[in-house]
Amino acid sequence: MREFVWMFLLTPHHALISFIFHIFKINPPTKNKNTTITPCCEVTFHGPSQLVVYPMFDLKHGPNSPSYKADLHWYLRMIEEVIIQTLCHYNIDGNRDEINTGVWVGENKIAAVGISSSRWITTHGFALNVDPDLSYFDTSIILPCGIEGRGVTSMAEILKVQNNGRIPSVAEIAAVVTRTMENVFRVKIL
Repeated sequence: MREFVWMFLLTPHHALISFIFHIFKINPPTKNKNTTITPCCEVTFHGPSQLVVYPMFDLKHGPNSPSYKADLHWYLRMIEEVIIQTLCHYNIDGNRDEINTGVWVGENKIAAVGISSSRWITTHGFALNVDPDLSYFDTSIILPCGIEGRGVTSMAEILKVQNNGRIPSVAEIAAVVTRTMENVFRVKIL
């Protein structure tokens, strides 16, 4: 029996930058320095021409598949696989990074992944950069995903070079994401 899954596909009309503030960050002592406490925060950006996908899966009571499990690391890798296969549909070579989550094209991040769950029901998901204004990722304003020395790219940036500017719409890419998610997770998306 196949499970039915809810999935929210969003494409924001306005830029949204949210900050998640932690009260403090404890820096451990080093040879010449005492322990320090510094304020910190994380930044998330969602904006126009970015496809934001929040699938809702029940990982504990999912379909009868040997690969479907209550394991957030597995779920994270499956979400990355959906993105990689979606990019492949457009002849873009997406890949995983050994250290950082998300999907990358070369040294540049094309999709950010942020997952969460409560009682094994997933929330949050991923944001795929279709054709957003990349100036929002200016590192003097935002350090994307807290990763120094890496850039951010979009499908449009890559496709402009590959096929003379044909950039699919966010709606077209959402349809490919939906089909790909159905295949990867072996579910029917509602």
